[in-house]
Amino acid sequence: MLLSGIVVPCYNEAKRIDQAAMIKHAKHGSMLLLVDDGSSDDTAQIIRDLSQNSQIECLVLDQNKGKAEAVRQGMLHLYNHYPEIEYLGFADADLATPLAGMEDLLIDMKCDKSLLMVLGSRWKHLGARIERNEKRHYMGRIFATLISNLFKLPIYDSQCGAKWFDRKVINVLFGSPFVSRWFFDVELLVRLGKAYPETLPAREIPLDVGTEVDDSRINWTDMLKAPLELMRIRKYYRNWSTEEISANNS
Repeated sequence: MLLSGIVVPCYNEAKRIDQAAMIKHAKHGSMLLLVDDGSSDDTAQIIRDLSQNSQIECLVLDQNKGKAEAVRQGMLHLYNHYPEIEYLGFADADLATPLAGMEDLLIDMKCDKSLLMVLGSRWKHLGARIERNEKRHYMGRIFATLISNLFKLPIYDSQCGAKWFDRKVINVLFGSPFVSRWFFDVELLVRLGKAYPETLPAREIPLDVGTEVDDSRINWTDMLKAPLELMRIRKYYRNWSTEEISANNS
């Protein structure tokens, strides 16, 4: 019986999607839902071929809507079509966090039933193999400082594409579209905080293995816009009410 599923958003990933790794993982790991976000290359056909495996499914969106919406649609698809899945996560198509690393994160979540969300963190530490571009590392530190100051969230790496969620908060976190096309990870934490104002049931967990692919979709120009984008997010959620979106939805 399926207990966990991972959404993998894909946009023009034909040249770098690791088909062998996904097929290998499908033999013993979580179910994979590959979401094509209106790609203009052969990505849709590749993930259709991969979905011939019983543990891999594909969802093809008609047009490009951005990573945030691709992840949201994928999470809702798993939630609505697989009621037996208790834990839902998402990972980047480049597998910067290996699928085995995703499974390790899930173990941490299962060991602490108070957690409703866990976040992978690309934090260099002894015994780990974390490979990060120096410039992007510093961009991440600036971004983390902005988040900490604006939202009072002491987070180290909000943008790491490796996260898990308990089924009971999927409607709260993914039920409505996100404000930001790229920084929806921040919105997830804000939404969870609105639903659980006393104690945020989330934990950031250092990854043991993590790489960074050169053709990241976020660049310096995007990061220069980050302060305004984060201010827009803060303004939008200022009046968000737990009466409107309840954590009891299931």
